Amino acid sequence: MFARTQKKVPVTPGGRPSPGATGVDAGRDGPPGVRVGGLSVVYRTGAGELPAVRGVDLELLPGTITGVVGESGSGKSTLALSLLNAVQPPGRISSGGVEIDGLGDVTALRGDALRSARGRHIGYVFQAAQNSLNPLKTVGKQLLDLGRSHGIEDLRALVADARDLLGRMGMDGARVLDSHQHELSGGMRQRVGIMLALVLNAHLVVLDEPTTALDMITQATILRIIREVHEERGLTTLVITHDLGVVAEVADRLAVMYGGRVVEQGPTAEVLGAPRHPYTQGLIRAIPRLVGDIGEARALPGRPPTLGTVPATGCVFRERCEWRMDVCETEEPPAVTRGASVVACHAVAARDAETDARADAGTGRPVNGSVNGSVNGVVNGSAKGTDAGSGAGTGVTDGRSAARAAEGSGCRSAVLDVTDVTDVTDVTDDTGSAGPASSMGYGRAAVPAGAGRNGGAYGNGEEKA
Repeated sequence: MFARTQKKVPVTPGGRPSPGATGVDAGRDGPPGVRVGGLSVVYRTGAGELPAVRGVDLELLPGTITGVVGESGSGKSTLALSLLNAVQPPGRISSGGVEIDGLGDVTALRGDALRSARGRHIGYVFQAAQNSLNPLKTVGKQLLDLGRSHGIEDLRALVADARDLLGRMGMDGARVLDSHQHELSGGMRQRVGIMLALVLNAHLVVLDEPTTALDMITQATILRIIREVHEERGLTTLVITHDLGVVAEVADRLAVMYGGRVVEQGPTAEVLGAPRHPYTQGLIRAIPRLVGDIGEARALPGRPPTLGTVPATGCVFRERCEWRMDVCETEEPPAVTRGASVVACHAVAARDAETDARADAGTGRPVNGSVNGSVNGVVNGSAKGTDAGSGAGTGVTDGRSAARAAEGSGCRSAVLDVTDVTDVTDVTDDTGSAGPASSMGYGRAAVPAGAGRNGGAYGNGEEKA
């Protein structure tokens, strides 16, 4: 994503990379890639071993920032801890693995090899920064303990690198190193956590809820630091959060988790701009509005499952899903790949299969994409309009047909998020005349003026009245 210059890495007399090195570690050609395959994590309870993470497949591309979002209890932090092989009893990694370039399968590491990997190869910023700091020691003494535990010979260079990192994050490095955690604000403690994760020159960094409980100005500062450090140090970064605004700000790719599964993943712009899974759409629909009709924000019905209520079979989201189908009760949703995005949903799979079948048949007709309960005529939660650059009125289409051909010239695509799709009973068609609602009871997707004007919207999905 970023253009980087490879630098020669200084090493200590013992042959280890210097803690002050800022390029690529010795023996490493660039930022590492990470491949999580079939990962499952279970916790032992009175009811037996229950899965907190099940069958997760996820790839962190070298040099990118990947965000993982979802409600509390969706398994985000457990997934992050698995990258360090740090799931604590009564939890354990029951299957799958985590392959990291230059390290191999982290879940197979034990003892000194695992201890060396943590910190030197993998940096971790914990969810509550104060929980990772010893209240009885200054930050500087904890830094020295970290260096000694990893065999750093030149501790003066380590301290100098830490002071420089803190200074670049807008703090007085010398003062912070002489402070106890209670003498630092929440934002300062979070920056200390970032420093401790990077000071040993780790090139894979995991940040667990890096902006939680921080004020908006401090959040913006932390996000800026994450972007700058990621670029300057050539990192592969994983950001765990429940805040879609955070991943929209910093992430190149996004994975959405629910009930211990990854239900949708892909480039951030695609996942947020044209979400396909009903859970992703629900998260976006629930975001409070600063402008327009604040009543458009709607909370997801029901509650997320707990460890003891996650369905053992079928789709984990079915109890809250408006597209629920009979097959959702018994079968795991298939992973549907479209371009760079992957969605795990029976309804999306059915719609895509019908689309492919029609395309193969050469009919050239769009697909209704009938999906159980989608009365508003929208399956993927987004409307795609076409701006013709001329004409008047608002382009609309019902759930049965494709966008009408735009009149005029200078067409361009416009993608509207889920909040722009509404149920209407009387709408204005693309010629400016009033169009009654379909007597068949199909929902219509309206394209607001200025975004997809004089074009149509794909209203995938229908339900006959």
